[in-house]
Amino acid sequence: MTKLASADGTLISYESIGTGPGIVVLGGGRVAGRGYRALAWYLADSFTVHVLDRDIRLADYSIDLVCDDVITVMAETGSTRLFGHSSGGLVALETALRHPVEKLAAYEPAVSVNGELPRDWLPAFERAVAEGRTLEALARQIKGLKVAGPFSELPLWLIKTMIALTLRGERRQGYVDVLPRVPAEMREVLRLDSDGLRYRDAAAETLLLTGQRGPAYLLNAAAVLNDVIPASRLVELPGLTHDAPNDSAPALVAQEMRGFFAA
Repeated sequence: MTKLASADGTLISYESIGTGPGIVVLGGGRVAGRGYRALAWYLADSFTVHVLDRDIRLADYSIDLVCDDVITVMAETGSTRLFGHSSGGLVALETALRHPVEKLAAYEPAVSVNGELPRDWLPAFERAVAEGRTLEALARQIKGLKVAGPFSELPLWLIKTMIALTLRGERRQGYVDVLPRVPAEMREVLRLDSDGLRYRDAAAETLLLTGQRGPAYLLNAAAVLNDVIPASRLVELPGLTHDAPNDSAPALVAQEMRGFFAA
C-alpha cells in the first residue's frame, strides 16, 4: 500500500497491482477499495491497476476533495486512465472535468438525472448508521437504492436475515467500513443532480458500462450520459447486476475494460 499526501495534506493511500500502463480504480460507495482486487488481478498482465482507498474520506467527504485525491494519485503514478464503479463512476466523471484524462470507463455511474435517484431511504439509513445498527443500515441501503436486483424487493426483515446469513467475515467488513461515508457521499450525488448536460464538455474518451439487471434509474442515467458526452460508447452486459465489478462478475467487466483501455 502506497501512502502520499493529497492537496489538502490528508494522507491517502492506494494499492498497485500488475505491470503496464496505469489505470486508477475508484470503487463504489458501498464497498471498501479492497473489494476491487479481483478486478485488478484480471487486468494485471497488461496494466498496473492502482486501487484508491476512498475510505480515508469519512467525516470530510466532498466531490472536490475526492477528485483532488484522484488527481494526486494520477500525478504520482503517471496514469491517464480512470475506472469508476457507481459513485466512483461519478467521481471519475467529475475528475475528468478538472484534470486531463485520456480514457474513462464507468460501470453504472451514480449520476442522478432529474431527481430519479431514490432518496426517501436516507433518513432511516442515517439514523441506523449513527446508532451503530450496521445490519439495519446495510439492509436499508440495499432496499433503498435497489442495487441487488430482485433481492432489493424483499421485505426489510428478510433482507437483514439474508445479509446476516450470507455476508460474513472480510467481505461483510468491507461493506461495514464504508457506512460512515455514505450519508455525505449521497448528499453530494444528489447535489449534482442535473439533466446530464454538466458533462457535455467532457473531453475523455468514455466507455459507459451497464448490467442488464442493474437499477433502472442508473441504466437511464448511463443512456443520458451517452447522449451528452461527445466521445462516448454505451455497452450493456447481459445478465449482470450492479455489483458485477466488485463481486459477481469482475472477469467480465475486466474483459470490457481491457479492450477499451488497450485500443
